[in-house]
Amino acid sequence: MRISIIDDGTLGIEEQAFRSGQVDAEITVYHNPDGVKQSAGSDLVVASVSDAEKALKSGESGQGRLIAYGRPDDLERALMLGAVDFLPQPVDTADLLYALKKSIILSSSGRDAAPNFQSSGSEQVAESSAVTVYSPSGGIGKTMLAVNLAVALAKQFGQKVVLVDLNLQFPGVDLMLNLSPARTVIDLLSQIDHLDSEFLESFLMRHSSGIRVLPSSQRPEDSERVSDKDVRSIIGALKKNGYLTVIDSSSNLNDNMLAAFDCSNNILLMTSLELLALRNTRTCLEIMASLGYDKSKIELVLNRATSKDLGVQVEDAENLLGERFMARIPSSGECVVKAANHGQPFVITQPESEISKSVAGIARILLSGEDKQPVNERKRAPLFGKAWRLFGA
Repeated sequence: MRISIIDDGTLGIEEQAFRSGQVDAEITVYHNPDGVKQSAGSDLVVASVSDAEKALKSGESGQGRLIAYGRPDDLERALMLGAVDFLPQPVDTADLLYALKKSIILSSSGRDAAPNFQSSGSEQVAESSAVTVYSPSGGIGKTMLAVNLAVALAKQFGQKVVLVDLNLQFPGVDLMLNLSPARTVIDLLSQIDHLDSEFLESFLMRHSSGIRVLPSSQRPEDSERVSDKDVRSIIGALKKNGYLTVIDSSSNLNDNMLAAFDCSNNILLMTSLELLALRNTRTCLEIMASLGYDKSKIELVLNRATSKDLGVQVEDAENLLGERFMARIPSSGECVVKAANHGQPFVITQPESEISKSVAGIARILLSGEDKQPVNERKRAPLFGKAWRLFGA
């Protein structure tokens, strides 16, 4: 792959990092105003939003995919240009290396179907979509990722975000955000068929990070009062209100979780390098395939990826699952536990940590990806009984 990096003087990267063999590609860095023009023929172009717009208007843009960089509020302009990724300034060299590696992997696997540098006609809108964080195994870090992802999307990328706690029996979102809910999802049920904007907003808690939160009840028995129809109504109303909805889930594969999957544009399926977790994840992938879920909307996320001496390597896990990991979250036990115990997301308290950068990378992938449509619920409904049989229930 041929990659061209156009540095407009504000990129500030360490060029020697791109000559160390960390990226399997031919990389050229340009420092002059004609860099975009000289990058013609490249498979991937890294350029500022301003340079990309100028090149597009002048007809000098090439056919390569675009990774754009700029101020955080340039994200929407980058998406309208068809960028496959966006890096907010100041750009960290490690973040750029990560973005390049990810783009190469997605391209080689045929999953990078985003518009090229020349195709800017279709606007991609991140708002009014939903992403569910799920794992069939407990203790994998679903709530950790859901909370920090929601905060990163709002605080670092300027999105209008609501975090929904659908772990109806054993919720944890409130603790991780140090919230004391006065109203929960249960209180919405009385008006579930009439969730107008004003009523819905009155139930959402405001967090200092800028996100809104719909907490779960603290009483496990209340979970039986929520139906899959209720879940669809709530998520649908939030999306209609223009929210990018992040959903924390339980590990149970029941009607409510399937309803959340159906309403989601992306499903982040989390696992770890433990054999039991990997086996459950593989079974879950088989179930999702049998239920008609589009493979492209399911993204595998490996948590505690840098744990050592576990007997299972990342490559072994990918071979077992038959899929590459969209993201690998590093092992940061002390950081994660401390953040959870203090009710302060680590993307706020330790934004420069490797785990925070990893979560920000997931947010970028979600924002620059395709607009993946929710599954047709009628298509999968007859297969629900099969899901339970596969799980041995």
